[in-house]
Amino acid sequence: MEDTRELKCAARNYLSLKVTENCSMNDLLHDTLRATPDRIVVGEVRGDEALALLDAWNTGHDGGCSTVHSSSAMLTLRRLEQLVSRVSVTPQQETIAGAVDVIVYLRRKGTGRIVEEILSIDGYDGEKGRYITHELK
Repeated sequence: MEDTRELKCAARNYLSLKVTENCSMNDLLHDTLRATPDRIVVGEVRGDEALALLDAWNTGHDGGCSTVHSSSAMLTLRRLEQLVSRVSVTPQQETIAGAVDVIVYLRRKGTGRIVEEILSIDGYDGEKGRYITHELK
């Protein structure tokens, strides 16, 4: 799913969906769940679709991926909190920790990108107010 065509998928069995004037990312996410997909992939999360995507990832599907712009792997979690806060006054850290297993942070280098960090998300400690993480790279 994407609002601008940029994903390239080599899989043989996939369905590409694009946001239109009459069909939002939230609409696509809602409809996709009815199709029982193996994976849910969103080109870039940058709006109020963040909560719908996290909810979709928490419904027992085998996984998914997306991109989020931030300045580090840990700040990606904060960015998701910020995006979710646009549509929910209830803090969603546990939802985020339950939906996101790994963050791969890429940094630009020259004309390409390199993997700067890989962070595993193991949960959220509500008492300490922090994500439980460990670096894989």
